[in-house]
Order: sequence, then C-alpha cells, then structure tokens
Amino acid sequence: MGHWPYEYFIANDPLSTVPAIPVRLVTSVRAHNCRDNRKVAVPTTQTNIISLRNKTTVLGQPNDKRVHVDVLSVNVTSGDCAFRIILNPTLGGTPVFTSVSPSGSFAEFDIAGTTVSSGTQSMTFYAESNSSQFIDLSHLGVYLDPGDVLTISAAALIKIVNAAVGITWHEES
Repeated sequence: MGHWPYEYFIANDPLSTVPAIPVRLVTSVRAHNCRDNRKVAVPTTQTNIISLRNKTTVLGQPNDKRVHVDVLSVNVTSGDCAFRIILNPTLGGTPVFTSVSPSGSFAEFDIAGTTVSSGTQSMTFYAESNSSQFIDLSHLGVYLDPGDVLTISAAALIKIVNAAVGITWHEES
C-alpha cells in the first residue's frame, strides 16, 4: 500500500451525501538516503557495523519527524555470521554520529562504535560465508522516533569474519 496524504473516515451508508472527512494528515516522504560500512575481523561477540540515529533537533528546531527504515543489505566473507537489528542499544568504544546532511536531514550514523549491549533486539538473521542478502523491511513499518538509535551488529559464529551492511531509509517531511 502506498503513502496517501490523508486517512479518511468512510460512512457505512452508501446513500449518504456527507463526504468523507479527512481525520489525519499523513506526512509526505522525503527522498531516500543510504549508508554502508564494512568491518574486517569481526569477532564472535556482537559488534556494531553501522548505527542510524534520528536527531532530536534539526537546524536548531525540535524534530518531531520519523525515519523509516526500508532496506538492509548484508555481505559476509571468511565464515558464517549472525546479524542483529537492535533498537536503542548501548554502544561501546567511542561512537561518533555524523550527520547524513547538515542541511536538514534528520538522520545521523555511526560506524566507530564497537561492542553492542542491551537495547531491544528486533531481528536476528544469519548469512553463510561468502554470501549476500537483501532484506526488504519496508512492509514491516520499522521507524525511528527522534532520539532512537537502530544498530545493525554482526558476530562471527565460529571464527572472525568480514561483514558489511548497507541501510536505506526515508524521512518524513
């Protein structure tokens, strides 16, 4: 189903002359954005590959818009790997969130964080050595409210691996 500008209340009476009344404006959607990262020598503990955060302020103004996650792509070499999608984890190391676009994007990303703990695990999936996967999340309604962080982490199942993740999203306007 597409994104429609209004949700309507439709009367059950087919003979009614009362028009449908818009009850809630559904915000339009901005252009898609994407980022990716690859880490070598990922150990058997969950390691941040990339994290996406929805800013709480944009251009000095409070942000009340959502970031909608659409697609993930993953690639792994040198061994089998478990990937996790985690909402609002604690990132180890020294995370550095970088704005996707300083001229108004709500999103910022981190690739410097290392270990991943706590948070809400939303999904786990596995990739075999020397494989890639494309995961369409658009139909699941995955979104980030202002201040939320979504981390895609990886952990080798037996030995160290090289793992890459790409993430695509769109922002409300």
